[in-house]
Amino acid sequence: MGRQRDATEWEYIVERDLVPALLAGPSGSARPPAGLGGLPDRAHAGLVESVGSVGLEDLLIIPPVAWPIGRWRWLWRSLYSPLCVAGIGERGVALWVRDLPVPGVRARVPFGELTAVAEHRDGPRRTLVVSGRTGSLSFRYDEAGQAAVTAWAQRLRSRAAAGGPPPE
Repeated sequence: MGRQRDATEWEYIVERDLVPALLAGPSGSARPPAGLGGLPDRAHAGLVESVGSVGLEDLLIIPPVAWPIGRWRWLWRSLYSPLCVAGIGERGVALWVRDLPVPGVRARVPFGELTAVAEHRDGPRRTLVVSGRTGSLSFRYDEAGQAAVTAWAQRLRSRAAAGGPPPE
């Protein structure tokens, strides 16, 4: 698998014939988890280590996606993004990625550095980008997950405006 400049560090450019194998297993749209047991191993723990306490309502599961990006020479290629879990914690927002060789938190933006939360749309393809002064995180999803992503992004904006988690 090769990488391309416009892909994030955890995304891959793959030949299209690999896509069915990469997407084998549970899929669906971006959604909140039904419970912590529905998260990949170490996803919640990794997010908590990175940004502090993360409640169930602050999590968003982003299933793997592969989008055709065109041809390179004679090969058809796709952009593959692995399974991700986004979490809003006490200190900021982070993205856990089922990346190889070791899954883990690949991006984090502290609340004090957050500058923008933007949703980008290109037909059924969507990307949410959370930007900070020293870094950013982004994830791709399909239009079927739009409502869940919009609700999660609004929660992030509200928490960031308040400077962190809501009072207990």
